[in-house]
Amino acid sequence: MSHFISRDHLSHNSFQKIGDDLFRALSFLLLDKLNIHCFPFNDQKPYLFLELNDGEILEIFDSVQKIIDNIQASFETNKNEKHFNKNQLWAYLAANKLKYPLNLFDYIIDGDVIEIYDNENKQVFRSYEFFKHCTFSLDELFSIPWDKLYHRDSEHVDEYMRLLSILKESKSNEVLIVNTVPPHWVSQRHPNRTISHYLQSKVICLIYDLQGNMKGYLHTQRILTPSN
Repeated sequence: MSHFISRDHLSHNSFQKIGDDLFRALSFLLLDKLNIHCFPFNDQKPYLFLELNDGEILEIFDSVQKIIDNIQASFETNKNEKHFNKNQLWAYLAANKLKYPLNLFDYIIDGDVIEIYDNENKQVFRSYEFFKHCTFSLDELFSIPWDKLYHRDSEHVDEYMRLLSILKESKSNEVLIVNTVPPHWVSQRHPNRTISHYLQSKVICLIYDLQGNMKGYLHTQRILTPSN
């Protein structure tokens, strides 16, 4: 758990106030620092995160707080938005004491969407470029399982997982260029509409802790066309 919150000092009745404050704080930070409009909630009541169990709610709070900390630290280090994407990633890797391929940043350019997943395939890092293209509320994004939010053709998912398995089996310390997954559509599943992005998967690599234990994987993508 993050330093800012303790299970011993929370009751379920206090979750709504804390969640409301955190989601609104992240929304304001994205707008104030990066001019990204990302709504904290839709009009639904109760908030989606309140339908989860206490442990899941605390994990969400921890994740949101870490994103807030990461953006603030990245902006304090480098106020040049042109290079903020790389700086945000570096700040996350440094704060969590994670090792990565030495040439990783050679493959990342401005405008790339960068994501990191842990060993349970839970997304633990999203670059600010991700939020620029996200049309879900923050409540939806953190409360709904990933496969319920996004859809891509199974053939592309299968090939991507095959590449990831190769990296894991060899315990690779290299960056793998994803050249066997063609540009394809990824759809955001909203209740009353579907918004799609045409994108290109770029690279994937494993990340490790300082003791050499695999902690997950990182991948980058490039949005090729505006949403439709």
